[in-house]
Amino acid sequence: MSIEEPYLAPEFNDHARALGVMCVVWGHLEASLNLLLSMLLDLNDAKLNETVNHNVDMRNKLQIVLGLGYLKVKNDTWFTILKWVIETIDNDLRPRRNRFIHDTWTKTDTGAVKRIEAKTGLRKPQAFKLEYFTKIEVGVTVDEVNLLSQEISDMSVRIFALALSSKPQGTDLRDAIPTLLEDSAPLPPHLMKSIERLKARSGGKRQPPPESSRA
Repeated sequence: MSIEEPYLAPEFNDHARALGVMCVVWGHLEASLNLLLSMLLDLNDAKLNETVNHNVDMRNKLQIVLGLGYLKVKNDTWFTILKWVIETIDNDLRPRRNRFIHDTWTKTDTGAVKRIEAKTGLRKPQAFKLEYFTKIEVGVTVDEVNLLSQEISDMSVRIFALALSSKPQGTDLRDAIPTLLEDSAPLPPHLMKSIERLKARSGGKRQPPPESSRA
């Protein structure tokens, strides 16, 4: 049975395929994050690692990975990349993915595709005039869905690189991560500048916090 029938009007076909790809690459991102958490936990038992990974929700897992990364990997380059990765997933990729997955998809009178977010609030579309709304309608192109999929896929590659270099035997890889990612999932310019400033100050090796500041 083709996707065109009986589920969707033809106008939705390209969006539906793009959303399907997005779901697949999001699964890859979660798998990469699970690998990184397993590496940081270092429990040396697959079932122990999976018991933790499979019972922690996405947002809590991100914060656990951030904390363990800070405590266990004493390298400024590595941790700066990790912090940016965690914040970007939690504050940007995850909310955008959730809107695409959970909103209602429909079409306009002209056949354009849009999503409808169920949300209430007050807004001021015109000066000095408040308006109460119960939904937010946003037009979405296939290219926008594909762009998010690419961003998610790139982040999976970065997490995988962090995981491989998180163990002691990966120490030599940590400062080389930006170079290793140049062709597959390059880091944004502002992050590269931050890394260069840190390297200039500390040589890339983060000093542990004083004993008095540790929990």
